[in-house]
Amino acid sequence: MANKPQGSDKRAETAELSSTNQRRKTVWQQSAKRLLQAEMTLRGFTYKQLARVLDGDENEQSLMTRINRGTFSFAFYLQVVRAMGADTITISHLPKGTPPSNPTDIKR
Repeated sequence: MANKPQGSDKRAETAELSSTNQRRKTVWQQSAKRLLQAEMTLRGFTYKQLARVLDGDENEQSLMTRINRGTFSFAFYLQVVRAMGADTITISHLPKGTPPSNPTDIKR
């Protein structure tokens, strides 16, 4: 039985780490998305209303796309929650460190 070349093992290990990192990233993106959407719901904002209070920086459709992707920056998050009138942000329901592999496991 022939052994795999070491280069092949390294590539497989790198691909596995990359996949794990991507899953973690996706879970954090889902958490960010859900947190921002929860703030919108809590404060009674629609995407259309949010676009209006952001002074035309974004239109309704671009906001919806950006938020639903969950790939926005923290600066954008702060801009949005402040525009909605938030004075504080609560993240105590989020896990410390690495989030669960399934974003629906996050307790609110």
